[in-house]
Amino acid sequence: MTLSVPKHVTAIFCDDIRTEMGNKLSYMGVYSSDLVVQSMPKTLPKLCVAVTVVTPADELPNTLRILLLRDSSVLVDTGVIRDELTQASEDIATDPGADSVARNAVSYQFQFVLEHFSIERPCRLRLQVDTDGETMPSPSLNIRCINPAQANTGQ
Repeated sequence: MTLSVPKHVTAIFCDDIRTEMGNKLSYMGVYSSDLVVQSMPKTLPKLCVAVTVVTPADELPNTLRILLLRDSSVLVDTGVIRDELTQASEDIATDPGADSVARNAVSYQFQFVLEHFSIERPCRLRLQVDTDGETMPSPSLNIRCINPAQANTGQ
């Protein structure tokens, strides 16, 4: 039986990403849909985003581009990625230990670390993931102030 894996994007927004023994990742201070601060402006020591892009093995993209935006401003732009995509698909095709799920889907993982992340006003961080010119639905994080009277609204 062949499992069908839909194309999708997942993301974890957190305070830190740590590599542990055994090449495991630990995510510290994971945010759900909101990052809430006491007042604005505020600077976080670090804000991290772990992104996973999953595609069916028979629909591998030729190009992949990831943008991290604060409202409409670009914070991170990977540019168009090509060579890594080809290498990943070749690695799976030639891996005798790959199970049937691994042969049916390919996941590409990325980590973005934003040092001294400044929050001036309420905003939304969102990912834009494009594969071969198609934009995939992607997670976002709302940044807001617990007390709206303490927020610099930028107006």
